[in-house]
Order: sequence, then C-alpha cells, then structure tokens
Amino acid sequence: MERQAKGKKKLSEKESFALKNGDQLPQEDAPNIAGRGILLEGSVKSDDADGVIVAQGGDAQGFALILDKGYLCYITCVGGKLSMVKTNAPLSSFNFAFSSEMTSTGNVTLSVDGKQLTSGKVLPTKTMPIDGLAVASDPNGTVGDYQPDYPLDGEIQLTLHLLPLTKDARKKQAVEKEEKKQKVKRSNPMAPIEDKPGLPRVLLIGDSISIAYTLPVRELLKGRANVHRPPTNCASTKHGLEEIDKWLGKGKWDVIHFNWGLHDLKYMGVNGKNLADPKDPASAPQVAMAQYAENLAKLVTRLKKTGAKLIWRNTTPVPEGAQGRVVGDSAKYNATAAKIMSGHGIPTDDLYSFSKEHWDEIGRKANVHFTPEGSGRLAKQVAKAIGELLPGALKG
Repeated sequence: MERQAKGKKKLSEKESFALKNGDQLPQEDAPNIAGRGILLEGSVKSDDADGVIVAQGGDAQGFALILDKGYLCYITCVGGKLSMVKTNAPLSSFNFAFSSEMTSTGNVTLSVDGKQLTSGKVLPTKTMPIDGLAVASDPNGTVGDYQPDYPLDGEIQLTLHLLPLTKDARKKQAVEKEEKKQKVKRSNPMAPIEDKPGLPRVLLIGDSISIAYTLPVRELLKGRANVHRPPTNCASTKHGLEEIDKWLGKGKWDVIHFNWGLHDLKYMGVNGKNLADPKDPASAPQVAMAQYAENLAKLVTRLKKTGAKLIWRNTTPVPEGAQGRVVGDSAKYNATAAKIMSGHGIPTDDLYSFSKEHWDEIGRKANVHFTPEGSGRLAKQVAKAIGELLPGALKG
C-alpha cells in the first residue's frame, strides 16, 4: 500500500548502499531510483525457494528482486503496471551469489555465481516511490503480484549502486523534470489539486484500495467535480479519529465518499507486528468489532457536520490466502457499518458485492488489492455513485 509522507521530503543523495536482511529505509533515506539504473550485488544463504531479497516502493511504483518457486526474478512496477525478467529455470541452490543490473532504460541482466543466466527488458522506474526499501521482506506494500510481506528467511548481504546516467539520459531527464512538475498533480493520487471554479468539491477517504481508484475517478468526473483525497493512506477508524479534522480542512465539501475497514480487521501481533497470523493467540484485529462500531459512529457524526452529502463505501473482500486477515471478516464489519449507515440515512456504495462477484477478473490472488484494470472498474462504480449526488445531477 503506497503512502504519502507529510510535507515534501529531502531525498537521499547517496549513490551506494550496503544492506543486509532486516534493513528497512524510509523514503527519505532510500535510494533515489527515479530515472536511474540499479546494480544489485550480493549473496543469499537460505532454505527458502520463495521470498523477497530486496524491494523498494509499492503497487504504484518500485522494483523488487525476489525468489519465486526457486526462480530469480527482477520486477518493476511503473504506474501500477508490472514487468519482469526471471531466470529460465529454478536455481539449484538457495545459497548463491548474485548480480542484477537494470539500466536506466530498463535493460536487465541476472547473474548467479558469476554466470549470466538471463537478460530482458522491464519498464524502468521513472519516479521515486513513496514507500521505502526493505531487505528480506516487502512490509509496506507489494511491488509485484506476491503476498504481502513475502519474507525470505536466512542471511542476505548486498550492495545497491545507482548507475550513472548516460549523456542522452541526462538530457532526457532534464526535459522530463520540467514536464513532471506540470504532470505530478495528475499522476500522483496523493498530490493536492487546484479547484476549478464553479465545480462541486468531492472528498475520497479510504485506504490503498481508494488510493488506487482516485485517479480514474478524478478522470471520470473531470469537468463535473473537483475530486480530492487526503495525502495519505487513511488506514483504520483509529487513525481516522486522530486525523479527520486535518483531512476535512476548512473548505466546503459537497460530497464525501468514505470507507474504513481493511485496516481495522487486519491482525496485529506482539511488538506491533503488522499482518500477523490470525491463528496466533497473541494476535488480534487492530480494531475489534465493538470498538470499530464506536469509532465509525463518531466519524459519521463528524462527517455529517460538514453538511456534505455522504456515501459509505463498504469494505472489499478478503480473498483466500491473504496474509494477516480472515476470509469473511469484511462481511462482518460491513454488517456492523450497515446498521450505523442505516441509522443516519447514508447510502452505501456496495463495492463488496461487486468485488466478490468479479474477483477472478479484477482482484489479485491471495491479496486484498486489485489489478490496475480492477481498480479502473471500481472507479466506474464509485464515480457513478458520486455523480448521482452532485448538484444538478439527474435522478434515475
């Protein structure tokens, strides 16, 4: 789940990073991979055929070097689109030295124990990811189509080098840098937008599911509404109570489309372990059902004070195999939310039923997130629900 940090951060200017398993670097300390080639050199000592060696970013932008059923794979995610280069066969041993090189144009070579095993091309990373870097897991948000966290047990040592830009690449980067200044607000769902006078103001509140459909909703309602969202993952109702006044700000809202749920029902372990095993007696939902009901009721009361028309978007399903959550819990939390919304006369945008019916077409395997195409389909339903409540909308 990609998250936006508060304010503008100064990014690292380092060119080389010595890393080991367990290391995690926040965005401001992670390699600034925007437009750069990446050379990874190191070693793995493990018994696992699956897991993350190193990953930076999330499901909007980033790269990862992973083992998948014994195959060594280099993955990039650019604007939500995945591309990958992997070895032609599984590795014979998971105690190995490796070298992975991606040029600034996306040409990739993978070598193991000094022998080049494969080469190919991926989409090169163009912008700096919001999420940071981690070694031996991907705790913040999956770059590729693998389970959240996806840990690799064992010992990992590696060095990450940012490759120098070629002369042509430097020239191209200078041109693109200016263009990006103009495009960033259109390409980053977290970036603030400037209101177009005369259009109603819409606020989307939600977690990474809503982050992924923010841009397509904004495009679908272009010319009809100014579609905003908080510059962060709105997470659980607990986080909502802490931040809601800041998210609402001082402006007038015409429509607010909101959700909390997946971060409430996810399991946390000892010492704040994220997405813990629900079967572990020491783990529990981040926000238990009774507390969820109390928190959500308070949030609805606060939202009603804005005078905006409210739309509750219920919580999307937990598929089989998703880490740190229990299949069926979304329906239980939705039932609790439905009683609150009914009491306040707030309509529900039923993305739960739509997602459950079409999961094989739009959802990811063993992952609560959606494919880019899936998020686009959710956006159509969200935009329709909002459009029906906009000032001057025709009633069906």
